Amino acid sequence: MNHKILRPRQALNKACLKVKPVRKDIEVFKTNLINFIDQINESE
Repeated sequence: MNHKILRPRQALNKACLKVKPVRKDIEVFKTNLINFIDQINESE
């Protein structure tokens, strides 16, 4: 099975690339991502 590696820009739908995220949404995402990473149990 051959896998083609795509960059995020290639993988996303063109319509999604036109949406500009709001700074507040980015900050919320970053906060949630940090919380999620902190909750990862590395022993599993």
